[in-house]
Amino acid sequence: PRTGKSRRPHASTCNRADEIVMPSSPDAGCAQDEEAPFLQDWVFADAADDAASSAAGAADRELDLEVAMETEVVSADPLELSAVLSLRAPGVVGAARRAPLRLVAVLDKSTSMAGEKIRLVRETMRFMLRHLEQRDHLGLVEYDSEVKVLAPLTPCDEEGRRRLEAALASLRAGSATNLSGGLITGLDLHRQAMPAASSSSADPQPGEAIVRSTFLFTDGLANVAFRGTENLCKSTRSKLEQLAENRCTISTFGFGADHSAELLERLARLGGGSYSFIENEDQIGQAFGEALGGLLSTTHQNVQLKLALAPGVGLARACTDFATDVRQGEGAETLTIDLGDLFADERRDILVRLELPAAGALAVQSGKELLGRASASGFSVRHLRTEDLSEVPLSVRRGGPPGPRDPRVELQQNSFVATEVLKEARRLADRGQIDEARRLLAQAIEALRASAPGLAEERATIGFIADIEECMGDLRDKEAYRTMVSKKMACLQQGHAMQRCANMPATEVYASKAVKMTKAMFKSVR
Repeated sequence: PRTGKSRRPHASTCNRADEIVMPSSPDAGCAQDEEAPFLQDWVFADAADDAASSAAGAADRELDLEVAMETEVVSADPLELSAVLSLRAPGVVGAARRAPLRLVAVLDKSTSMAGEKIRLVRETMRFMLRHLEQRDHLGLVEYDSEVKVLAPLTPCDEEGRRRLEAALASLRAGSATNLSGGLITGLDLHRQAMPAASSSSADPQPGEAIVRSTFLFTDGLANVAFRGTENLCKSTRSKLEQLAENRCTISTFGFGADHSAELLERLARLGGGSYSFIENEDQIGQAFGEALGGLLSTTHQNVQLKLALAPGVGLARACTDFATDVRQGEGAETLTIDLGDLFADERRDILVRLELPAAGALAVQSGKELLGRASASGFSVRHLRTEDLSEVPLSVRRGGPPGPRDPRVELQQNSFVATEVLKEARRLADRGQIDEARRLLAQAIEALRASAPGLAEERATIGFIADIEECMGDLRDKEAYRTMVSKKMACLQQGHAMQRCANMPATEVYASKAVKMTKAMFKSVR
């Protein structure tokens, strides 16, 4: 895999976070009934979106792909140019049945979990159980110094609910933190065959999509078995590969000041899930609800975005943290980006930097030079088939007066700057260079404020600035970084990079309607 480095200077290139250069020119909290209908027959987008889609003759097409060029007219000289590839999942189009869920919860029951924390985890899991259907399966693993399977993947029918309730009732605080043993045991549960007794007309049929995930909850550092981040990530990667067709996502939940944000963020990235920082007990239910709402609204799995460049056009950089692969063939490059699973109404915006040759070297269509073609594919859990989107061309006019910059591209450049600066500031702070980290954050704030006229007032850019200002204000010393700021920065960086909410107000801009509803419902857990 390769993302590449920018090889030709340009005013709006994707820079290193410590050399920020910006272009010089131009509600979740609503209460819901706990029997929210989308949990039974979840619906895809708003009625208005559905009507517009039908009017466009796209009733059977669910994913939507579009391209935005930095500008429509560029110089005839060789140059670099940015573009954004945007892919959006469907919202609600009637009562479409969601895919069944296979969820394993791996729960920390070490000594530090005693009291209110473990009680709220228990109540949250009970609340979650009430909103799963009989064709869903839930598994439970507890860990302290020892690891115990409280329940294998169990159907959430009447009998299964009784067994799961009894298992949750037995959850009590214990001793140390064998996090690695708990996680590996939880992943292993996804390999088991479903009990024959659970078969019913509600069970998944051959070829039906299944959503698989593991939730890992902890409030401390791994201090039994594998103790280092690299060792645990290595064993987790190996276990995920062994799962093959039963591979699951991993979402991690870190409570309080003593867990390792680096470890949980890397495990979540490795598993294609999210890392949520839970600052206090009141957020436990919301964090679990937010993650569950996404899983229950999964529309597409194994989503890929491709960019086939024309011969002569080079890829300077793919500005993304998603896994990428660049292949050379017949004198041209093809970029593939693995986006994982998409939830209802989610979108992914991928910023790329292209190297253009002098005018006249490329094919011309309708007066524009063709730079390449974008395409996308993903397995639709609604239609039980792979959906392949038609190619969308990337093209520009050459040699005329420079055109206006597209604000969609500039917004993604701002997002990339915010993500990269959080990443670099974390690296500096991890080495104890707190003052250097603060200076870098201050530079980023000024760069974002100086973005194109009007863009600095855009909601998302205001959010990026507020995120960085909050981190800089909290980053007083090494102890503040260790106990709190490292968690916030890791959560924000991952949320913006993966464009998915992560139990922080600043990342709610990425939350879909289903995620907001479920999070609001779980807020009532006490």
